[in-house]
Amino acid sequence: MNHWTAKVIIAAIAGITMAFIFWHATLVGIERTKTCRVQPQLCDTHLSPRVELPE
Repeated sequence: MNHWTAKVIIAAIAGITMAFIFWHATLVGIERTKTCRVQPQLCDTHLSPRVELPE
């Protein structure tokens, strides 16, 4: 196996890894958005530091 082949394989693995990470982050973002719509109180505590306390 020459250097060119090794570089191609490494680039392919790196590309797949990056794509998977991006895809996973997108899925997490979509799930979080769904949760916000269904249960906004969960969203406020997890995503934003400010939680409005009743007076």
